[in-house]
Amino acid sequence: MSERTRIVKRVFILGMDGAGNWNEEASTPNMDRIIKQAGVMTQHAQTELPTISAECWGAMLHGVTPDRHGVNNDIAAATPFPQDSPYPSFFRVAREADAAMKLASFTAWAPINFGLVEDGLDIYKASASDAELTRLATQYLRDIDDIDIFYFAIDLPDAAGHRYGYSTAEHVQSIGAADEMFGQVLDAIEAREWLDDSLILFVTDHGGGGAVATGHGSGHPMDQTIFWGCAGPGVNRSARLEGLTFKDTAAVVAAALGLPIPAAWDARLPEDLFMREAIV
Repeated sequence: MSERTRIVKRVFILGMDGAGNWNEEASTPNMDRIIKQAGVMTQHAQTELPTISAECWGAMLHGVTPDRHGVNNDIAAATPFPQDSPYPSFFRVAREADAAMKLASFTAWAPINFGLVEDGLDIYKASASDAELTRLATQYLRDIDDIDIFYFAIDLPDAAGHRYGYSTAEHVQSIGAADEMFGQVLDAIEAREWLDDSLILFVTDHGGGGAVATGHGSGHPMDQTIFWGCAGPGVNRSARLEGLTFKDTAAVVAAALGLPIPAAWDARLPEDLFMREAIV
């Protein structure tokens, strides 16, 4: 492949399911610290419709709206994502650009790894309960020589929302607990001295409670409005993130690593997100 212009050496996508933008009400010292050091965050990003996990995580991974990637929860649980889809995930874009890139996906909800992240691309995959997934992810980061794309998605806030209701005290507390798991992953990243030349993304796929107190899927602002944060070298801390959608995450991952942004993607890079073209 031709020489890429990379902004960072690595991208870490740390995701929690079903948190909406209630991180503002939760205790999230780990996300807050990283954003304060070198990042920008919006509480007004919009996820995709319908506001359901497979549709939304699929949009983030594949850079297109759910009607284009065509996966819902049932399909993701039963059918591997086609390797020849015209809408590649950012993992496939990375692999096709560079056979040597190290790629890893750790997800609490197994259908993400089965039905949204393509097989056959030499991606290290693990699925487990939140606590065990965190242990596996931190061990992996301690052991691996290096990494290019690392995706980590836990389920705790969505589980609390379905049980207690979104925006309830229990739901907000679960976001704080998810942040503690993020903190363990961030500690592993910092122990490897990777923080200063990596991009860290903090994301969530949807909120909830708009149409049904313990559900999601609608276009109600409580379901569709999400937080989105980005931190690392070259990030413009004054970036205007108005209009950012969850699928745009794919373009941010690609641009940060100097990868081509597929013409078939709907994802667009926020024009002033990065201040300089390359550091590596």
